[in-house]
Amino acid sequence: MLKLIIAIAVATLWPVSGGVSAPHEHSNSAIYLDAARITVVRVTPRSVFSGEFDPDNSDEQYSRVDNGIGVTSEGCSDRNFLCFRMSNVVFAVPRPGLSSRSDYISAGTHLRIRKCYRYSLGKCRVALIESNCEWLKEPPGCKPFAKGRSASPRSGPVVYFFYNSSYGVTAFGYSGDIVPETAEAESASRTFVLLGNRGILADLH
Repeated sequence: MLKLIIAIAVATLWPVSGGVSAPHEHSNSAIYLDAARITVVRVTPRSVFSGEFDPDNSDEQYSRVDNGIGVTSEGCSDRNFLCFRMSNVVFAVPRPGLSSRSDYISAGTHLRIRKCYRYSLGKCRVALIESNCEWLKEPPGCKPFAKGRSASPRSGPVVYFFYNSSYGVTAFGYSGDIVPETAEAESASRTFVLLGNRGILADLH
């Protein structure tokens, strides 16, 4: 059942598209695993792969993808935000740093801090962030909707992620809609956990 839920979530987040390269062609990638270490998400500067993790049969440890889904990804940073987009999912933080109440738009997506865990020198260093695609447009991409997600003609995914200024995105997960309780958002964020020390957003400039 867990594998089925994850597969549905990944397919919703990242619709299949052609023309992506094989996972082993990129060495500068971030690897995320689910808690059971059954499913792997490998994020590279150009592509995202999700599939079955099988270290026993892997020629390249922590990077095997069996029957996975591959989609394009790209940087979307500008002078105001560090930003990375995977199809219609956006991870972004303000370049000057997060405040404890940051609420902002990047790459057409509404992001806001749900909880700050570490605050020092006037900045939030570790945070739980909500990424809300209020209006899903074609081709894949998001736009803010003036009346909010609930009134949108076609809302996109909601993703919750943990951001650490030293490591980037340390964990993330999908939610079908905005969740009111912080504990629910934290639980969703723990679906895929970073393996290593360099996550999404860590190496952007």
